[in-house]
Amino acid sequence: MKKNPNLKIKVNGKQSGYPKQKKYQKLSTSSFEKTKKDKKRMNYPSIKKQSTKPPRNKKQFSTGKKRIAFASLSAIIIGSLMGLIMLNMFGTLHEEQEYETNQVSKTNTSKNVPVEGSSTDKQKHILPTITAFVLQGGVFSEQANLDEMTALFKQVGQETLTWKRDQVTYLFVGLAHDEKIANTLASKMNDKSLETYVKEWSTPETEVSLSSIDYKWLTNFQQLWNQALPSVQNKTIDGKQWKELYGNQVESEEMKSFIKQTSPIIEKLISKPGDITDMHFLKLWLEYEKLLHSFKS
Repeated sequence: MKKNPNLKIKVNGKQSGYPKQKKYQKLSTSSFEKTKKDKKRMNYPSIKKQSTKPPRNKKQFSTGKKRIAFASLSAIIIGSLMGLIMLNMFGTLHEEQEYETNQVSKTNTSKNVPVEGSSTDKQKHILPTITAFVLQGGVFSEQANLDEMTALFKQVGQETLTWKRDQVTYLFVGLAHDEKIANTLASKMNDKSLETYVKEWSTPETEVSLSSIDYKWLTNFQQLWNQALPSVQNKTIDGKQWKELYGNQVESEEMKSFIKQTSPIIEKLISKPGDITDMHFLKLWLEYEKLLHSFKS
């Protein structure tokens, strides 16, 4: 049914017709295409996901490998050279030490002095027992009684020596290597109204820590002492060996102190052997025992 624009209708006495239609402007196809093209022409920045890994530089990586390889090779070469140098040095030192040791050994063999001895290589050694017979004037635990008896012996011109051992003091007035000789000496004392007793006396075997040089010196001293004691009674002591012994060097401070203490007796033995008595050898023995105790302390 077609609409008739001329048709008019009255409603409640009012004339009315079809409402006028609004005119809409249609967008032309050409205008729409133009708008679409404009949008395409607009430059929008593209957003891409950025990688967190740094770009690999092949040239730089290759250079790093070369540096590591060069450093490793240099270390190996330097280490090898140092090893060869050290081996050569130690080998030379060892040969020099052997040569010096052999030279010293040849020199000292003629002097009967051991080579290996030094103040830094002490070893344990056993010193043998010394035994002889003493003339005992008494044993005392109180100083007053000792002084009284000592005065009695001095009145008749008899020399005395005190020897402390086992918390008591022994008073000795003579020494002999043989018991028979000791009894003869005791009889002479008794004739002077001085009572004496013959007693076997000894310094026991002792282990000490000494260098070979000091040990050799002490063993020589002990041998000379044992050899010379029988010659005391007939005044036939030979001082040459004592002079040679005391001319040798020692190392420890204890040994040096011992030599200093006993040198006056040895000097007298060398210069005036006829004035040496059994009491001089008794004093040497006492100092020897003190020396052994000093090594233990």
